[in-house]
Amino acid sequence: MVYFLALYTGQRISDVLKMTWKHIKGNVIEVVQEKTGTTTWIPLHPTLQDEIRAYKHAMGDKLGYFIIVNQKGKAYTADGFRSVFHKEINACGLGGRTSNDGCTIHGLRKNASTALAEAGCTEKEIMAITGHKTMAMVQHYTRDAQRKLLAQSAMRKWENRS
Repeated sequence: MVYFLALYTGQRISDVLKMTWKHIKGNVIEVVQEKTGTTTWIPLHPTLQDEIRAYKHAMGDKLGYFIIVNQKGKAYTADGFRSVFHKEINACGLGGRTSNDGCTIHGLRKNASTALAEAGCTEKEIMAITGHKTMAMVQHYTRDAQRKLLAQSAMRKWENRS
């Protein structure tokens, strides 16, 4: 469930771990970001909606106050979750020798930004979802996606000129 919450909300892991069931209001999840104090109002992606329904069904009466809980039913700390995450990633053979060459939970935040950019979202639209404070950070996250879209647009223009 962490994967889907992180990817489809574009939030930092610390904010994903603090999400409660009360943050979900209809088809929206509302979160006040710990780092910036920014309130994000995120319409739920259909895939996330499906995953939430399946998760609730699978958890049954084990649902807690927080959406993501450890085996004791308590909320994770960000460091505690990262430790579990890295163990799982390494067990799957996806970990790297350094923190920069394997899978990272923060990478899902970048993936969300990239997916939004590839869908044609403006930087301000992406900021509304991810809660980034500056366009520079969104540009940093979406640089490759923007290049791809621009290249496709340029080629279409060139083809139409011929």
